[in-house]
Amino acid sequence: MATANKKARDERKAAHLRTIFGRYTEQFRAAGNQDALSVARGVHIAIDDVLERDRKKSANSGDITCRKGCDRCCHGPVEIWPQEAALLV
Repeated sequence: MATANKKARDERKAAHLRTIFGRYTEQFRAAGNQDALSVARGVHIAIDDVLERDRKKSANSGDITCRKGCDRCCHGPVEIWPQEAALLV
């Protein structure tokens, strides 16, 4: 019985990951047709939306310091996309 449950969970997980992969693949393809600044702005809007959603879900969300106007990542090494660098410039 445990093996059947694990197999069912693994199948659901695989299906979920395929769905996510498909969704983001389409978004990346669509982004390829946009200029760099539009891509960076869209990514930042999406990140802000996720952070806002997560803040509402978790009592510990006060630890998330990223928000509009935040400069925390400006004080240490971070990786950014070339599109984000263009947006910053």
